[in-house]
Amino acid sequence: MKNHEVIAAASQSVENSGGWCSPVKAAILASIVLELRPAVVVEIGVWTGSSLIPMLLALKHTGTGVAHAIDAWSPRVSVRNEATANRTWWGSVDHDEALRRFRSRLDAYEVARYCEIHRAESNACNVPPSIDLLHVDGSHTDQAIQDVERFGAAIRPSGVMVMDDLGWEGGGVDRAVARARELGFADLYQIDKWLVMEKRA
Repeated sequence: MKNHEVIAAASQSVENSGGWCSPVKAAILASIVLELRPAVVVEIGVWTGSSLIPMLLALKHTGTGVAHAIDAWSPRVSVRNEATANRTWWGSVDHDEALRRFRSRLDAYEVARYCEIHRAESNACNVPPSIDLLHVDGSHTDQAIQDVERFGAAIRPSGVMVMDDLGWEGGGVDRAVARARELGFADLYQIDKWLVMEKRA
């Protein structure tokens, strides 16, 4: 399979995925993996894997690396400090079913061997010694700042961090981006409401 075929497959994988990753974002995430050839990928906030499956497809193509899938899959965690409308939705949706769907998709795309699942809050997870690619898409409250500080510190120089949902109600994601810049990350490009950053220091 050629790189462009992997990217096309990644883009198509979001159809009926049960998540919110766009085909464009899926293609770019897969492209980043193909370019970086990361040994360690971390995604915080997995849900049904709409953004992680594209990266796993690229890892499968390169034949190396592991992705750490971090998500509590817990309504108690999802609603914490969220605005009322978001608390209502996250408090009623079936988190166990989302995890089952994610596991099923891992098997369907034959990428389970490249993925380690951590069903826990990000604060309770060990940070890998070195991270090549980090996707921060967990809680969009000020928890995102803590995720950037803890996991971003382990990103190697020239490693990449992707921040999702800029402009989210409450401003937690935007404050996390500002903190990332303080920690030596530089903006590479923004598409829609997500931002790709590179660690410069």
